Amino acid sequence: MKRMLSIVAGALVLGSLSYGQTTNVYSQNAVGYVKITLPADGQFVLVRNDFMTLDGSPSTIASIIGEQVEGGTTVFKWDRANSQYVLPAATLVDFLGTKTWNNDQPVERGDALFIQNAAGAAEAEIYLLGEVPGANNGAETTLVADSFGFVGYPYPSAVNWEESEIANQAPVGSTLFQWDPATQGYVVPGPSKIDFLGTISWSGSPTIQPGEAFFLDTQGGTPSATETKQYPWP
Repeated sequence: MKRMLSIVAGALVLGSLSYGQTTNVYSQNAVGYVKITLPADGQFVLVRNDFMTLDGSPSTIASIIGEQVEGGTTVFKWDRANSQYVLPAATLVDFLGTKTWNNDQPVERGDALFIQNAAGAAEAEIYLLGEVPGANNGAETTLVADSFGFVGYPYPSAVNWEESEIANQAPVGSTLFQWDPATQGYVVPGPSKIDFLGTISWSGSPTIQPGEAFFLDTQGGTPSATETKQYPWP
């Protein structure tokens, strides 16, 4: 008989971005979620996908966001391979109460999404959920960052920036920018990777929260990094 164990990992608030994570365990499978706060009235939040689907099918904007937002909400996905947004953007259309995503797009773990709330819409809570990557299904994930664009740490856990492999592989001169939903702008100045008399380090090391994507300027480099999950279970 399969037994279920519920683990509440807590909640955290970062500006307008918050998360709470619950893990339901069936044998070796773990299901979790990250809660995102989408600011009201046309404002933006920058998020990432941390999870896999429960049935193994590809994730899409429609499958991870669904009808949790108002009609008119737009999602801009960053295409790291071509260093540009995927256009046209995905938009939720509400026709007589039936909601449909136009221009739905696939979403991999670590993909970055800018979500823009509909004009006039109230603040909304979005739950991004799915199977937690574990020892048997995603213990290692390779990320390739473009020279100037958005990326996300592909696991549902907080990570100190300097402890991530993408930070380690980024070339000297790279700069990290985090989005602040409260001010609707980037946190500046962002930490940069510097070489001081042969000692290479970052000028700062903020914590990247679950569900949070970020902007990385690598000064023309395209670092490839194999990230390893930092939680012991699953």
